[in-house]
Amino acid sequence: MHPYLIGSFNTSISFGNITLTSSGSDDIFVARFDKAGNVIWAKNFGSSGSDSASRLTADREGNLYLTGSFSNSISFGSTTLTSAGSEDIFVTKLDSTGNVVWAKNFGGSSADFASSTHIDSTGNLYLVGSFSNSISFSNTTLTSAGSEDIFVTKLDSTGNVVWAKNFGGSGADKANTVLDKAGNLYLTGSFSNSISFGSTTLTSTGETDAFVTKLDSTGNVVWAKNFGGISAEVVDRILVDQSGNLFVIGSFSNSISFGSTTLTSTGSENTFVTKIDSTGNVVWAKSFGSANYQYARNFSLDRSGNLFLIGNFDGLTATSIDYSNLFITKLDGSSGTTIWDKTFNSFSNSQELAFLGVGIAVQAINFRGGKGKIGIKFKGTAESEIVEGSPFRDVLRGDDGDDRISPGYGKACFGNDRLFGGNGDDWLNGGNHNDWLEGEAGDDELLGGNGRDQLLGGDDDDKLIGGNGADILVGGAGKDTLTGGRGVDMFVGDALTKDVDVITDFKAQNDLLDLRGIFKQQAFSAEFSFVQYQRFIKLEQVGTGVAVKIDADGNGTGTRFSTLVTLNTVSVSELSMSNFVLR
Repeated sequence: MHPYLIGSFNTSISFGNITLTSSGSDDIFVARFDKAGNVIWAKNFGSSGSDSASRLTADREGNLYLTGSFSNSISFGSTTLTSAGSEDIFVTKLDSTGNVVWAKNFGGSSADFASSTHIDSTGNLYLVGSFSNSISFSNTTLTSAGSEDIFVTKLDSTGNVVWAKNFGGSGADKANTVLDKAGNLYLTGSFSNSISFGSTTLTSTGETDAFVTKLDSTGNVVWAKNFGGISAEVVDRILVDQSGNLFVIGSFSNSISFGSTTLTSTGSENTFVTKIDSTGNVVWAKSFGSANYQYARNFSLDRSGNLFLIGNFDGLTATSIDYSNLFITKLDGSSGTTIWDKTFNSFSNSQELAFLGVGIAVQAINFRGGKGKIGIKFKGTAESEIVEGSPFRDVLRGDDGDDRISPGYGKACFGNDRLFGGNGDDWLNGGNHNDWLEGEAGDDELLGGNGRDQLLGGDDDDKLIGGNGADILVGGAGKDTLTGGRGVDMFVGDALTKDVDVITDFKAQNDLLDLRGIFKQQAFSAEFSFVQYQRFIKLEQVGTGVAVKIDADGNGTGTRFSTLVTLNTVSVSELSMSNFVLR
């Protein structure tokens, strides 16, 4: 199979002598390369809004299935799709030369996301993701049982919906998936309270439990099982072998039970590995851990059925804990017996692990140009004022007082504006196009609106909402609440303070946390990003969110981790190094 590259871009992007031009704030690109790295073809798809791609899967004939999300509308060749709600899922089939065969969209009144795709031996596509409220797949409408449910739908090779199912409970539910050669789909993840799969309802024994369920090729639930203890369990990866046996890895603290086997952690957080046969019975379960922390980040199977785990652990000495240590463990897949175990202490420069990826910052925003001419410049007084600009490119400053600053409502278009709140508790709305909003002092509320916006909260406790487009949000000082909205957003954490920001809608598929302001300091220096990520960043599951912790003094001992930001409605297992911009 030839290498492919997918992503999103703004304005234009070049692949060799092929240049693509976007039709909106962010377009999707797909490029095919030969084995020497030369571009064969490149295509882009988009509309006036912000669009993002999440998965690309190929069938045996070389056809490509591209999935992602969009708002408003998006065009694939001569087919234009229109969203039903704030953000819909799209699926499009391309032939081996990049031509559009068909394109479909699915959605409801809220934002919907596709997390994984699988193709069976006859060319059927299985699409898995999450939704809230309701979502429609052709003539089938699914309704969520809680704040967020899992959906699974099967499409035939022509894009027709064969069936669609949803599974969930009262909380937010998401799943990792794998497809076996017989067309059975396995779902695994974590849940709290209870979750239903067909007529089977699972009830957690602790804070959160792990679940595994098997669906046949018609979408019927074959079996569903849960495993847990008194604390929170996190499922990270799932694999299936040629015989239909499942291997699941994750993390736990205190204890966790798999059938009649109970594992007990030796430290604060340990790794579990379990093998489950095709009928849902536990074959074996093992745990691995050190005195404090051990975390398996990935695993794989070889042709002989041996299992390989890779991850990191804390290396203990009399005076320090080093989170940059790597372990690789080989297990006998039939029994779970350890064949060998290797550790590598304090990563050297030659030990970068490429498969983890690295976050790449979003493109800088162009605040120049835009429709119309230069607008007005205005500076307020010490009073509380309502400031409305022109349809053009305005510079509006509130100065003192609690001000409301926005472009000219009722106009045909708005320009690329620069809005400054000044002192006081201000409300700023950028409207359309690419805007710069700066709250400065006071508890401010900043709304980017449409376009690519940069929002800076400034001092005190601010609320930042990016809106549509690929936005950049900087909370600044104080306890800030940041919401990216649609598009690929980048949240900037440039300093550790006593105040912890909250990101309400971090999307692991494409959002970014920019830590360059912290990691440019000498104390955090390392030649490779992977070393920085391993040594100085710790992700901790807190309820339905993740606390991102940074080694406060940068010495890599792991003794002074401080929380920088909390990411709501996301799990540790969904995040990877590709979500973090370090240099």
